[in-house]
Amino acid sequence: MFGADPQSAAPPPLTEWPKQKAWSISAASNHAQCPLKYRFIRIDKLPEPKTVDGPLVRGLEIHAMFDTCLKTGAPLSAEFAAWEPVVAALRARGALGEQRAAFTQVWAPCDYFASDVWFRGVFDVVVPPTEANGWMVDAGDWKTGKRYDKHPVEARIYSLAALKAYPEARSVRTTYYYVDEKPSASILHIADRAAIIELERAADAMSHDVLNDTLYPARTGFHCRWCHFRKSNNGPCAFG
Repeated sequence: MFGADPQSAAPPPLTEWPKQKAWSISAASNHAQCPLKYRFIRIDKLPEPKTVDGPLVRGLEIHAMFDTCLKTGAPLSAEFAAWEPVVAALRARGALGEQRAAFTQVWAPCDYFASDVWFRGVFDVVVPPTEANGWMVDAGDWKTGKRYDKHPVEARIYSLAALKAYPEARSVRTTYYYVDEKPSASILHIADRAAIIELERAADAMSHDVLNDTLYPARTGFHCRWCHFRKSNNGPCAFG
């Protein structure tokens, strides 16, 4: 919790803030929910406590466990043991875990921390394209929690990033694995290289607001009641 004086953690009273130069799917999603919270976390670097039993910590721990299982064959916890055949099948296909990808604004691959990086992403699971699989790249994401309408939209950007990261790929299939449900693979998007221009337009649309904002206004809503920066928590936000 913040101190008794809510202004002690408040950022300098500037009317405008610099535009962001790079984005990710999570950054665009966070900004869409509340630009001010995005600014507090991404620009002002204000700390946000992570409770041991909170959804963020749980999600990180589950991702790490599935990644270890994919890479080493280590067993999953009893809660997720039913998923082991799914992970084993991916491993048998040569799947890679936690693969970073970064691109410039013209979608040229670059270092993850390059000065001209424009988009950053991480594939939880990737099966690289080979002749045996028809030169299709499989991109996957471990998902905890509920399904959301935004997921198919996000999957299009993952598909684009996969096609750019693997130029030899003729097509892409993006799959989400909702690990809190019964084991299954939810294919959210399939495309070939003919769709790249359309997918680039989708990426431009998703990135527009987060990359062009300079004011970062608060966007109030139901989510405010859980926001660490809310007014009732002695945070720097004037709402909540």
